[in-house]
Amino acid sequence: MVRRPPLVGIALLAAASLVHVLPCSAAVECHLRTARVARTFYTGETAQLSITTDSDAQKVPYEVRNYEGQVVASGFVRFTAGQPTELALRKLANGVYYLQLTFDAGDLYRDQFCVIPPPDQGGEDSRLWGFQLNGAEERCYQMLAQAGVRYVRFDLSWPDHEPSPGAYRTSKADWYAGVCRRWGLQMIPTLGYSPSWTAQKPDNMDATRSHTWCPDAVEHWGEYVRMFRDRLGTQTVTWPSPEFGLAASGTTQEVPLVRSWEIWNEADQNFYYGPWPRYLDLLRVASSVLKQTSHDRRVMYGGACAHWTEMGKTYDCAGPLFFDEVSWHSNKDLETELPKYYYGAPQLGFRNWIPQLTVQTECYPTTRAGVGEPEYLLRLYTVLRAWREEGYCYAAIGSHLVGPEDPNSIAMTSLRSDNEYMPNAKYVAYATSRWLLGDSAYLGPVNLAEGVTAHVFARHGGPMMVLWSDSGATVTVGLDTWAQQIDVMGRSRRLPGTECSLTLNGAPTVIWGVAYRYAVEAIRNYFETTMNTEYGFPYGTDSPYVKTLAWDCCWGCDGQSDRLLGTLREALDAMTARPALKGRALDNLAGDISTSIGNLCNAAARYQSRYGLRPEVPSSLWRLVRLAEWLGEATDAIAGPRCLRGAAGDWPPRKAYLMQRLDTLYTQLGNTPEGSLRPLALRMLDRGYSLAATYQRTGGAGVLKAALIAADAAEAWGRLENPQVRGVFLVGYFPTARQLVKSTIFTPGQTHTLQVQVYNFTSQPVSGTFTWALGAAWSPSTVTVPFSVGAGQHTERIPCEVTVPGGPEPWPLGRVALPAGDISVWCPSTTANKEWLQLYGQLSDGRGLPQMVYETAVGIQG
Repeated sequence: MVRRPPLVGIALLAAASLVHVLPCSAAVECHLRTARVARTFYTGETAQLSITTDSDAQKVPYEVRNYEGQVVASGFVRFTAGQPTELALRKLANGVYYLQLTFDAGDLYRDQFCVIPPPDQGGEDSRLWGFQLNGAEERCYQMLAQAGVRYVRFDLSWPDHEPSPGAYRTSKADWYAGVCRRWGLQMIPTLGYSPSWTAQKPDNMDATRSHTWCPDAVEHWGEYVRMFRDRLGTQTVTWPSPEFGLAASGTTQEVPLVRSWEIWNEADQNFYYGPWPRYLDLLRVASSVLKQTSHDRRVMYGGACAHWTEMGKTYDCAGPLFFDEVSWHSNKDLETELPKYYYGAPQLGFRNWIPQLTVQTECYPTTRAGVGEPEYLLRLYTVLRAWREEGYCYAAIGSHLVGPEDPNSIAMTSLRSDNEYMPNAKYVAYATSRWLLGDSAYLGPVNLAEGVTAHVFARHGGPMMVLWSDSGATVTVGLDTWAQQIDVMGRSRRLPGTECSLTLNGAPTVIWGVAYRYAVEAIRNYFETTMNTEYGFPYGTDSPYVKTLAWDCCWGCDGQSDRLLGTLREALDAMTARPALKGRALDNLAGDISTSIGNLCNAAARYQSRYGLRPEVPSSLWRLVRLAEWLGEATDAIAGPRCLRGAAGDWPPRKAYLMQRLDTLYTQLGNTPEGSLRPLALRMLDRGYSLAATYQRTGGAGVLKAALIAADAAEAWGRLENPQVRGVFLVGYFPTARQLVKSTIFTPGQTHTLQVQVYNFTSQPVSGTFTWALGAAWSPSTVTVPFSVGAGQHTERIPCEVTVPGGPEPWPLGRVALPAGDISVWCPSTTANKEWLQLYGQLSDGRGLPQMVYETAVGIQG
């Protein structure tokens, strides 16, 4: 019987406590130095420790213990007072190690160091790990980069960088850029917060939080964004950083310095108190400025707390035309929070036919009871990969990077009294999880026993299983002849025989080299779950916007889901009968997904001329493209690295054809006519570009097929999707209304001024009209005004006047529900105490402009 080593739970923490670092006694002072920050060595290196002490010359015994408290090295080291002494240890396996020196007088010195996989080992999905980090301590960025972190998120707040109009201070941003370039880190800068000189205070708010107010003019905001675009937008970083000395271990990549531009922080919560339409104005201006010189720049919606209401208003006002991904600030137990999240605000993307991908940019996870922090990290990474998340940033402001010298700390390092950083087991697990699972593809779940969670990956061509049980269980797992068990430190041991018995708890167990049948079962389970659920995972609540993919993708194509599932069964039968086929047996399934996409679009085209487009079609297309993406990655991972590239002369032409096809489609879909785009078609095309980047690095036939499927879907849907104007939009102002938290209020019995600016980010002058649709009792109730605006310019504020009716007093007192909470208002019975003012427009060529909707109260606040 093979049992898991005691790497989890209370016993593990107790062992760690035995060798937990303590400071030197008062009689002896020691300092330990290593070449890298946080006492870090890479796999295969000799651990070279430089120790200085003020003790008398003496020969001191030392011992080094591992994570479980076992002695892995011991001997003697001779010290001379004040002189550094080198202690070279043999090459150690990955892990955290605890050094103890015992001096003649009985004084003890304890310290620790670690061995981790190099940061460039981790494959395509190793870009999952990011970190939310503020502060000017470069060693923290070095610590993250050497553990394999690929990007950091931080504020480039407007007040810090433009304290007075036009007076830019860029030293903070330049420092961040320099540090990121040095260590090969991309950045997610959060652009936001209003300087006091432009902040517009809500009348019903304390005056102390001006950075959370909205600016009184979006022109100023646009210049601030433009400054950062020009300063940071053209810079690149090299990964891995030359500072690591790892260039010989693989090829380097040049990537943009800015991974994504996040617009504001938690705008849908307490860091933004202006009206929501003004946030959308900021988003539209920022996105247009950033993409003005390069459409490749990625813009992130910063309403990061996943509030339904604000997301609904964003979609109602065509907000998704102006961002490429959604940030989300997750917390608590991610395994329970993820399904809640995806049955929340992201559903609105399917309702409005523009689904969005999520990056978790500021996260505060809660470790499961009985699971240590290092073990939970591997479990967390497993869940993120299983959900195909785009990114995950631990938040340093939650003390996840530097904390106390405590084995139970949620932090990964601690800062000693000598100002040196010291790693703990969680830091090692952070690097190991990226190395272990980033270098693999997710295949799907398997069912081993009740209460057991088991996920299967393909790593270097071999099936790997990660499993745990919160309730406790004993399971038997079939093995291949070369199977090995890998712990959270990244150490492995061979498992003899054809099966092993495992006693599970909440900490993950990893077996690389499980029986091939688990890969087949995992693929079946993932595909069938994707087809038979609404969003690709089981949940107890029905979505109001989509049905199961098996149902939706059959619209107009009877039997389509049955055919797909039949092809799946045939492919898996072939994999079982002929294991040597590996992932190539799945080629027919990829072809059938492509056929299904074509069938859906053809059926939609026949229906469109009489009845319009069906909502089942866009949601199904997006889900099928994502399914093809998973299948392509799985196919290549099962095939293994030796099988990825074809003949030497075959790969470059395929690469050239793929890029030419994607670029041609982008030109057709992204700017026809000028200033218009087809949003969902471009979303699918973006997935093609992402897969093309993977194909460029790996040459995998699976991702090549997936990229072409995404391109086919984009082209087919692009012929049906109505273009929407993105390059021209309207910005409304209410100078005579009072601003409230998250809203405005108009006083009845007065004439009010409404103002409009027209922004034109196209290369041609445009003209047209805009229209205000106001309250039914307002005079006038609609206002239409002509405009013209030059290429790349915006108009001055165009005013129009309206009267909000009054009436005989006393006015009745009523309640008005507003985004920040109900308020009482005195309002005449001749008008409603709440209105939704609509601002929309039309270009002279007949194209409609994105609509804006302003929720406002009417009355005198009671």
